[in-house]
Amino acid sequence: MDFKGLTDDGDGPPWVAADESGWTGGAVLHQRVMTHATVRVDDRLAGALLSELRSNTGLRQSRELKFWQFERDKPLAALVDLLGEGGALHGRASVLVADKVALTVSTIAGLLIQRDVEPLVLHGESLLGPQWTELAAALAGFAKGTRRNGRSVDMDELFALLERARETCAGHPAAEVLAHLAKSRERAEELLTEEPPKLDPLPSMLAEHVERRTAELGEFRLLHDRHKMLEQEQRAHTFAIGASADHPSIQIADLVSGAGRVVFEQRQGNPSKQGAALREVVEPFLFGT
Repeated sequence: MDFKGLTDDGDGPPWVAADESGWTGGAVLHQRVMTHATVRVDDRLAGALLSELRSNTGLRQSRELKFWQFERDKPLAALVDLLGEGGALHGRASVLVADKVALTVSTIAGLLIQRDVEPLVLHGESLLGPQWTELAAALAGFAKGTRRNGRSVDMDELFALLERARETCAGHPAAEVLAHLAKSRERAEELLTEEPPKLDPLPSMLAEHVERRTAELGEFRLLHDRHKMLEQEQRAHTFAIGASADHPSIQIADLVSGAGRVVFEQRQGNPSKQGAALREVVEPFLFGT
């Protein structure tokens, strides 16, 4: 349902606000890391926290706060204080992380050979180097290349790539996975006649996060930022959708989701000022990849 009013824990089960960062649909090589954040906070508390942030940091130039605004030292330090021990949001946040490249390889490889592909997913990037993203791009292209939507797939190129990757990984368990993939052309031809697999991670990430929060909180109400992928109901007492401009709690979830993304990217070797400053306070509530 589309929620118009302000959320308030005082009139029922606790509210949890949710938002994502890094969503690009099925474009898995653009913004590789995606995060989904939930924060146990209602609009009443979130509104007070945002007012305090604006007052203390000078962030008054826009109607709603976004994570990209927290690059300067003062706003960044205020966000660290908010999430760290003793801060108003300490212990309230949770961030699920997805590596969309690894997810694509796992999804398509699993469909092609219908067996465990974990050795390839876990070690493929370190073994293959630049070939890893080339492989992911080819598999993502295969996923889109169904006869139903009129796209074509260069099967010779795809399977030559799989064979080269197998040679590169020789002697490692990932090579066995790639050997099976290199022999899966018949199965690949069958898959081309079917509906393309969904590579957008958001629906499954939301479902996983709801399950995690249910185990932690029991009954709760979920307010998610408006998104075209979220038409289905979730297993929460209430599943509501709203615009971030209307809900301070969703703006808080946006800040937390962005913080989780830059910290995970920092861990992966893509450093940033924000990632370095936030790492100590954010890493305890990151989970997933």
